[in-house]
Amino acid sequence: NQHILPLLLSQIAEVNPYPAGQRLLKLLCISFSDMSIYTDKKKIGGGAYGTVFECNTNLADPRTVAIKETKFPSSIHDRCVLHDIFTEITCLEQFRLDPAVTDIYDYGVTDSSYIIVMKKYPVSLREWRHKQEGNWMDNLPTYLTIYKDILKAISMLHSHNITHYDLKCDNVLLDYKTNNNMKWNSESDIRVVLGDFGECK
Repeated sequence: NQHILPLLLSQIAEVNPYPAGQRLLKLLCISFSDMSIYTDKKKIGGGAYGTVFECNTNLADPRTVAIKETKFPSSIHDRCVLHDIFTEITCLEQFRLDPAVTDIYDYGVTDSSYIIVMKKYPVSLREWRHKQEGNWMDNLPTYLTIYKDILKAISMLHSHNITHYDLKCDNVLLDYKTNNNMKWNSESDIRVVLGDFGECK
């Protein structure tokens, strides 16, 4: 059916709102996805409906990415995930320039899964919390700063009529504001990023 793709592209451009039609076509047609640049796949997390892998790329930047892979339903009785994947991608693209939301690089479909390619963040809030040392009072300013930034990020989503519905420490990611040396010098170096919008509405 490759010969009908140009016709589909021309007609789907009329679907509103833009680019909903192109987004749906990319999730339905393998020809629009090139996953060959992602190699050395290593599982780093998973949930009820998807698995997250760390992969290398053949690009100068980013060198590594996080790929969320959601398998197709195996029978007609299984939960249909296409709607949730479409909604998640729509949300990530809407906030593409907002530092409080996961950066999305690409998305598509393989012969067995839907794929979302995102920035690989250094650590989740849960992982970071388990690594903390010393008395909790010593770290209280940092904890309060992170909590404040989480509230600001959630407030930003709600101002756009979006609810996350799966907020937990595993889905709060931490990034560097001023350096990338794998060590935060103070709470001012930490950027809070919300991830996993698979349940968002």
